[in-house]
Amino acid sequence: RAALGPDALLAPELTVVLDTDLDRARTTARTMLGMYLRLPNYTDNLLRLGFTEGDFEGSGSVRLLDALFALGDAESVRRRTREYLDAGAD
Repeated sequence: RAALGPDALLAPELTVVLDTDLDRARTTARTMLGMYLRLPNYTDNLLRLGFTEGDFEGSGSVRLLDALFALGDAESVRRRTREYLDAGAD
């Protein structure tokens, strides 16, 4: 938000996997994320953001999945969405 200023629209994408079984939610997220981890433009951006090559192994580390997705039950997804809004998303 600070880089864009208060008047710019900030509309980030947050992919949601709603599932009461967190391990199953992560497995679902890995299925989607796997295709992106084969694209250098995506992995280069993730490396610039502080992730490591190790985060890309096995279709994504727990750290990477938890950073990129809202996973779990409805309350967990609500909290994750609230983090985006609190950080300045519109």
